[in-house]
Amino acid sequence: MKGKTRSLAALTEPSRLDAGARLALAFAALAVLCIPAFAQERATDENSASYWFERGRELVDDGYYEEGVLAYENALDIDPENASIWISKGNALGLFLGRSKDAVEAYERALLISDNATKTNPNDALAWQAKGVALSYLGRQNEADQAYETAIEIYNQTLDKYPQDAEAWYLKAENLMNMQRREDAIAAYDKVIELNSTKAADAWTTKGIAFLDLKRYNESIEALDKAIGTLPADSIQGLELAWSLKAQVLLDMGRAEEAVEAYDKVNELAPQNLEAWLVKGTILRSFLGRYNESVEAYEGAVQANPENAEAWAYKAIGLQEAGRYDESLEAFDKALQLDPENALILVSKGSSLEKMDRHDEAMEAYEKALEA
Repeated sequence: MKGKTRSLAALTEPSRLDAGARLALAFAALAVLCIPAFAQERATDENSASYWFERGRELVDDGYYEEGVLAYENALDIDPENASIWISKGNALGLFLGRSKDAVEAYERALLISDNATKTNPNDALAWQAKGVALSYLGRQNEADQAYETAIEIYNQTLDKYPQDAEAWYLKAENLMNMQRREDAIAAYDKVIELNSTKAADAWTTKGIAFLDLKRYNESIEALDKAIGTLPADSIQGLELAWSLKAQVLLDMGRAEEAVEAYDKVNELAPQNLEAWLVKGTILRSFLGRYNESVEAYEGAVQANPENAEAWAYKAIGLQEAGRYDESLEAFDKALQLDPENALILVSKGSSLEKMDRHDEAMEAYEKALEA
């Protein structure tokens, strides 16, 4: 159904914030795990797989998950043997639409493609990396690590001959990150930066992720600031990612006000980034108690994607906590128009009705939730 989103589990709890903010990390993980299948330049040819691949990423980032999957399918119509596209499709299906079976099928297709590629050319490091990614998402981590290790061995052979090959250092670092060998990955990214590669900004960003995973927060902030300072002004996707990650680090450090300021930057760069508005609103609501400001942020999410039930539901929650119950009910009703069988939205609507002493209507909402 159009507008139906992933589960609204813990809708009224601050724990949703962690799930939302971690989407920045999920996006970063995709950048690390997925194989660089296309040229870095933005594709403009609608008959190319790269155009539809990038379009799919944009749609998913903006909360249009079904439409993002359709864009990936368009890319696969053009390039059906591209493992990276299958992996991205699987992530959209599994992470955002809750279609686990379909996601597994996409990952299995990526695994088949990459496995065939490694048999055809055992020295194809990118194919080994793709195989590792597919296996990781299928929960077969030991096999995945073996694939990553093979890719690393191939890159090491290249680096033995050409120690100044920044691309090989960068791709080696990706595989090390996939294996959760953070310290080794940081050392490899340092080589990329030392060589003044065109990948330096990406190396700084991913170093920021590695330091965050290691809970070395100050070093993470420093790396992300370097990324922000290195990236060109027109690198919207890269800057959006770096600021989102910085916001996550600041929040983990207990610096919620500064995290909101970082999300302000994300909103300026990418006003269609649904998740950034939702996370910013939840920080304002659950960490800072600034309910009316949270409503403004949730309204940003609604403007980013008016067909997204989650955006309306969060706006309703913000209005409820601000004591604006009539407006809250209107927003809940809009969310339920888009996703009428979502039990968690129905329960939250019932809570609003109870606070308005409309107990019969509240019970009706709860009964519908039980039937959903």
